[in-house]
Amino acid sequence: MAGGSYEEILKRMYALKGSKDILGLERIEKAAAALGNPQTAFKSIHIAGTNGKGSVAALIASTLSEAGLKTGLYTSPHLVDFRERIRIDGKMIPESEVMRLYDEIMSTGIELTFFEFATMMAFLYFEREGVDYAVIETGLGGRLDATNILSPEICIITNVSADHTEVLGEEIEKIAYEKACIIKKGATVVTGAKSPALEIIEEYAAKKKCLLIKAKRPKLYEETEEGQIIESNGKKITLRLLGSYQIENAGTALSALEALMKNDARISENDVINGFWKAKWPGRMQIV
Repeated sequence: MAGGSYEEILKRMYALKGSKDILGLERIEKAAAALGNPQTAFKSIHIAGTNGKGSVAALIASTLSEAGLKTGLYTSPHLVDFRERIRIDGKMIPESEVMRLYDEIMSTGIELTFFEFATMMAFLYFEREGVDYAVIETGLGGRLDATNILSPEICIITNVSADHTEVLGEEIEKIAYEKACIIKKGATVVTGAKSPALEIIEEYAAKKKCLLIKAKRPKLYEETEEGQIIESNGKKITLRLLGSYQIENAGTALSALEALMKNDARISENDVINGFWKAKWPGRMQIV
C-alpha cells in the first residue's frame, strides 16, 4: 500500500505526466488487463466532440438515473474537487475510494499519465459498484484518448471545430477523424456535426457497419432566467441549462436516448422529461 492522506494522494496524481505529453492506448490497455478489464463490466455511452460533451453527458446520465438505472458519469476537467470527475447517480466518488483505488492502480507498476490514471480509477469504481450504464466523456480527441478502450452501446460526437490543433491537426477533416475513432462495430452513432466533419463521421460509421443518427434540433418554446422549454415529438421538456447552444446539446442527448430506449424498455419518455429537468451542469452559462 502506498499510504498517505487523500490530499497527499491527489498531489501524487497531479504530479503524473499530462495526457498531452504521451498519447496512446498501450499503457492504459496494459493497466486495464492487469486489473481485469473493468471497462467490460458495464454498458457505456461514449461521448467525443469539440463542445457540449459535458452537457450532453449530464443530461443522459440524469435521465438514466431517473429511470432507476445505476449510472456512472465520468467527465473532465473538474471545477473544484477532483471527485466531480467520477460520480454515480450524481454522488461523487468518496475520498476513501480514491485512496483505495490509487493504491490498487499503483500496484500494477505501470506508469500512467494523470488522465489515464483517473480514467482507470473511474472504470474500476463503476465496475465495483455494479453500474448499469456509464456515461463517459473523452478527454482529448478520441482515437488515442484513454477512454477509447470502451466498447460502447452508443457513440456520440457532439460537433467538430478546431480544438487542440497542436495534437489533433489543423484541418477539420483530420480532427473529425480523430473523434470518429471512438466508433466501434455494432454501436449506434449519434452526431450533431456539420459538413465537412459529418462526411468523415458518416464514412467511418459505414466502415464499422454502424447505424448513424443525425441529432435533432428541438424547437425553443419559451425562455426564462430559470431555464428554457423545448419541444420535441409534441412534448414540452424543461431544461435548467441556460444558453441557446444547450438546445442543440439537448437535441443530441434526446437522439441518443431515443436510440437507447429502442433497446432498453426500462427508460421512458417521462424519465427523459424528469431527467432533463433535474440535470445540472454548473460553471457554464449560469446566473449567480
